[in-house]
Formats: sequence, C-alpha cells, structure tokens
Amino acid sequence: MRVKDFRKFNLAVPRNIKDDRQISEWMDRTSKAIHQLQELLNPLNGKLNINGDISLSQLLASSSRVGTPSGTFVIKDDGDMSLEGGATMWDDIRITPGSFDRPGSSDPTIVSYTPGGSGTATYLYQFAKNNIASFTVQMPHGYKKGSDLHVHIHWTPGTRGNEENGATVGWKIDYSWANIDGTFPSMSTADLSDACGGVDHGHQMTDAVVVSGDGKGLSSMLLCNVKRTDTGADDTWAGTASGQLPLLLEIDFHYEIDTMGSRNVASK
Repeated sequence: MRVKDFRKFNLAVPRNIKDDRQISEWMDRTSKAIHQLQELLNPLNGKLNINGDISLSQLLASSSRVGTPSGTFVIKDDGDMSLEGGATMWDDIRITPGSFDRPGSSDPTIVSYTPGGSGTATYLYQFAKNNIASFTVQMPHGYKKGSDLHVHIHWTPGTRGNEENGATVGWKIDYSWANIDGTFPSMSTADLSDACGGVDHGHQMTDAVVVSGDGKGLSSMLLCNVKRTDTGADDTWAGTASGQLPLLLEIDFHYEIDTMGSRNVASK
C-alpha cells in the first residue's frame, strides 16, 4: 500500500509517530488491518454491523476496541481480530444424511420422495422406530472455546403431514465430546422429540437442546448417533410401512464464533 492509498482513506499519520522508521511500521500495520478487514467483509457482502458509530481511522488504529462493554469488536496491533461479549456470532455445523455411517442393522433407509406430491423425485432417509445412524463432528477454529452448542434436527413428514397431525417423532442425538489428548466420556442423549405440524411436505425444525461446551476447544470432536426411539410417550407416529415414515433432512449444531479462525495451526 502506497502513501496515496492512505490519502484515499483520509488517514493521517498519528502525531506520536516522528521518524521514517515509525511511519513505515505504522503503514505496514495499517495495511495488514485493511487486508484483514477486507477478508472479514467479503463473506458478509461488504456489510459489517458494529454496535456504535465508528470511523475508518478508529478501525485502523494500532489497537482498537469498538462497541460497548457488552459487545466489542477488537483489532490488535498485529492485525488480529476478535469478537467479545454480545458481538460474537453464530453459525451451523451441518450434518447431512449422506455422511452417516450405518451399523448394518436397524438402519434408516433411503426412499424416493416427491416434493409437493408431483414432478421430479429426490431421495431422503426415512426413520422407522429404533433406527440408528452414526456421525462425527469436529469443532472449527473460529469456535469460542468453552461455549455451548445448540443442536436441532430438520425433518419432514412427507405425504403424512395430515394423517399424523399432532403425532410425535422421538428424534434423539447421542453424543460424547472430547478435546485433543482428552478422553471420550460415556454418551449423553439430547431429546429432540417433535410433533407433526399437520402439513403435508412441511419443513419442520425441532426445538434446540443445549450441549455444554465447558472446557472444550478448537478441533475437539463429538462422536454421535442419531436415532428414533420411544421412551414411553415421545413417539406416537402411527405409520409403520415404507413411505409412511418421517424423513430426516439435516442435523445442525449451532456454535458461537469469536474469531475468524486461529492464529496458530492448532491453537488460538
């Protein structure tokens, strides 16, 4: 970045910088901050929501904290950026049924499904009672260490929405979560049972269940099962024949983000 580029942004050299070496260091530091800001803005289509007014000069200062005590966007003097408090963001870890491992017995099955009841068909996994499949999850490098996950399931009743109105499906997620060099504990179970909304071909999402992330870090992993079971009253779905079963679309783990990634290969 050249001097005239800084003039384009109406950036003045700070008064405490006196000699050419300090000016050069300031320009290098500011260029890095601009580059990192561009990387942050690109996936957001150029839009960045910040709690409070901010000028470009403030954003590119040697070390800036923008926002309020309850939510802050931080740029450090080495170009590192982070989100603190209420400024953190959320995203999904998406588990599609195509990534499932099936044990060979009690497997969910792939069936033809025609959205809307006519036209081109696609293929989805249907779950009979006591069907089960397995999958794994690795936490991304932008994950806020120690924060909780929120897991839910997307599904559809297919053509059975009207017939199964009010009936529940006993969706469950078993999980065991461990850090690198840690040990996997016994499985816990998130109960995601959900009632049919009564609409054929409806897109339904279960309520989310919180999974504690206490002590967990980036690249920690979850071993998981997804299954449909009845603990006594949480699965009242009537249809049992192929084509009459609930169809699973996707499993999502919402996770909290406080950085764009990690500054080091294996740690923040």
